Amino acid sequence: MSTSVTVAYLPMCDICKDRPAKYDARTSQGPWAYMCAMCYRVNRMYSTLGTGMGQRLVLSEKHTDKSTWVGLPNWTAPGQEHHTKGEHTERDYDNDA
Repeated sequence: MSTSVTVAYLPMCDICKDRPAKYDARTSQGPWAYMCAMCYRVNRMYSTLGTGMGQRLVLSEKHTDKSTWVGLPNWTAPGQEHHTKGEHTERDYDNDA
């Protein structure tokens, strides 16, 4: 049972479309989606990860240099996002849900 998968880049969250996804998992509505930590916590079907339930997306070490990315979506790296006072950030929810 694989709980994680290595990817070349982190796609944007299919639900909020604001943050990079950290999970590829089945939603409580049925379809699968790439989800950021906050959306995963609210919309996940299962509370655990594994084959048939979902995987955590792990960025490949050789693809961490964004200057080599061509034609991939633009996003702000986690921890560098701008938010207003009182607004929760992805880091608030990122504890392997």
